[in-house]
Amino acid sequence: MRAHHAVLIDQIRRRHADQTKGLRHVAGGIAGTLARYLVAAVLLWLAVGLLVRFADAAPQPLRWVSFGSALVVVGWLITWSAYGFYVTNIADLGSAFGAFGVVIVLLTFLQLSATVLLTGTLLDSLVRDDVARDPQSK
Repeated sequence: MRAHHAVLIDQIRRRHADQTKGLRHVAGGIAGTLARYLVAAVLLWLAVGLLVRFADAAPQPLRWVSFGSALVVVGWLITWSAYGFYVTNIADLGSAFGAFGVVIVLLTFLQLSATVLLTGTLLDSLVRDDVARDPQSK
């Protein structure tokens, strides 16, 4: 009976490995990287859009919400890519700080993300105020 179960389990494992072989290839290649960036950009755009739309004391028009969100998403993707490249290819924080290097990387990433968010929403607010004051834009 045990031999029969072992054969069934082995067959299930092989079938599962055959089915997921293509997924592992896509997830590890260029298409997987682009898909991850696209999913991250869409989720970030939605999160920032909701934040800009509903966190402000005065309701914002939807076109300004999308403009501010787009600024933040583009800035965040550029920052994320540059910092990720720096951490993986240039910096050797593990040898200098040991396990504490992970904390330093995380806190630096959060600081950069907050800076990009605040800069993007500030630029959005400045442009919106400038357009509201300009009589020719109406």
